Amino acid sequence: MKKLTSISNKRIPKAVWYLSSLFIASLFYLLLQGGRISGIMFFFVCVITIYLILGRWSGIRHVEGTRTLLNATGSNKITAGQSLQLKVVFYVPGFWPLPYVTIKEKLMRKGGLLTVHKGTIVLDWARSGDLTYSTPPLGRGIYHFERTELVTTDIFGLIEHRGETNVPQYITVFPEMVDLRESIQLRQLLRGMQHHTLSTLAHRETTQINGVREYIYGDKLSRIHWNATARTGVWKSKEFEREALPQTILVLDRNHSVYSNAAQFELAVSIVASFLRFGFEHHMPMNLLSVGQNLKHFNGGLYQDNFEEMMTHLVDVEPDGLYSLEHSLTALGNQFIGGSFFIFISPKAGAEMAKCISWVKRNGMKGCHMLVEPQGSSTVLKAKNQEWIEYLYAEGMMGYAISELSKLPMILEGAKMHG
Repeated sequence: MKKLTSISNKRIPKAVWYLSSLFIASLFYLLLQGGRISGIMFFFVCVITIYLILGRWSGIRHVEGTRTLLNATGSNKITAGQSLQLKVVFYVPGFWPLPYVTIKEKLMRKGGLLTVHKGTIVLDWARSGDLTYSTPPLGRGIYHFERTELVTTDIFGLIEHRGETNVPQYITVFPEMVDLRESIQLRQLLRGMQHHTLSTLAHRETTQINGVREYIYGDKLSRIHWNATARTGVWKSKEFEREALPQTILVLDRNHSVYSNAAQFELAVSIVASFLRFGFEHHMPMNLLSVGQNLKHFNGGLYQDNFEEMMTHLVDVEPDGLYSLEHSLTALGNQFIGGSFFIFISPKAGAEMAKCISWVKRNGMKGCHMLVEPQGSSTVLKAKNQEWIEYLYAEGMMGYAISELSKLPMILEGAKMHG
């Protein structure tokens, strides 16, 4: 809920000039013609003129108000596909009667999309009124409210009086996501075909000493740190570094030339977001490699900050890439350890993606391709994509074609592991 400030509009309406002309004409008619009829006419013109002039001090130029977001979190965040529900409350200072007030709210998306909502309120005896409305379903992105325009008029509808309000308020719309239900296949997928050895690796230690810890009953004599024990007088044990776990890397292809429409790219972003949320909720950290105009690599972690950093990146990411996936993998190749598992989210299929798969195998890693298909794709394209999926299985990799986000859980739950 935020305070709104007002900005007046000082443009003189044409109706003022018409009213001035009518007043002067009735005055000359009274002076030249005289009589009761001209006097009555001049009297009513004066009354109407005074009423319309006093309307300038209706208070609309100094309107105050608040805007409340009814279905957003404290940080003003919702998910794509949801409507934003708002309540706007206005207070107009002064005493001059106002028949009604028309409100125009403007919600602008970063990139140029404008959503306008108009409504009318009638003020109560305290000269306040409220308007509750819902926006159309919003797409992914960052939105902000522009100036809110308020318009009132006299009972004759001759002269409009305007006021504007402004507040710097932003709305974050995250990508649409689906709940990936827990399954053995999905855990195998996200752990990079290493799920049987992860628990062992988590406890396997190297010979590199990483520090000293308190002695735990049952520690072997070889683990005792004799120097630290003698120095402190308390039993101390050596702490060894643990072997690095295989990484799971989500690779989002942002090359604009491979997406046939905006909906296909939104599907790719939503797939990435769904995987990230599942991994965070089930304590399965994963990296994000966003291949676009600027190559972005986010290290995975179990903390809220890591997850929010990647999700924030997905909010306003665009298909602006120019470089190939293979080029990006080669540039960051030394950051990935052996046994890592890559999940490529891309509409590409064929020679260029085959190079990525070859790079993954050559470096002793595993891979999976989530092939993003456009909705309503032709039979020829589906057959071509199926051939690509079969090629991946023959190479010991995994591949799944998906054209609707709602089908992602079923595809993963029914997945057969290959390789």
